[in-house]
Amino acid sequence: MRSYGVIVARPISNEDVYLAVEQLLRDGLPPTQANVRRALGGKGSGPTLSRGIDSWFREFGRAAMSLRASAGPASLMAKESACEVASCLEAMTAQLKTDPHQDIGELFRYVLERSGNLLEKLVARERELDQRAADLETLRASLWDMTPGTTQTTDP
Repeated sequence: MRSYGVIVARPISNEDVYLAVEQLLRDGLPPTQANVRRALGGKGSGPTLSRGIDSWFREFGRAAMSLRASAGPASLMAKESACEVASCLEAMTAQLKTDPHQDIGELFRYVLERSGNLLEKLVARERELDQRAADLETLRASLWDMTPGTTQTTDP
């Protein structure tokens, strides 16, 4: 059989998408379809990327977000949560394009449930940060009280 030098591109795998998502998150960018496609050199169809991104969030998202949330500032957690919601919406859009007769109510319930869960996490994180700020202020006040020859001033 004669070869004509035709190069057949290998399909994008979930592993390719996973690596792109992780690199984007390390770079502080949201793992949207457009960003993942850019990270993959312009390759990957919308449905393939959406399935891969959604699969990454199902398999690794919760653990990755928990680790990053405990290590990073609240703004980082909020940004990543917003990215997860955006990814979920992109997956819903791709699914509707693939099967326009699908029950849209079920898809919206799924997106709203995920959004609600993320909002609960953000609210809990905000409470935790507020408590830490209060603890820090208490510690600061007690340090002033223990330091000889100092007087504590209050900000206006």
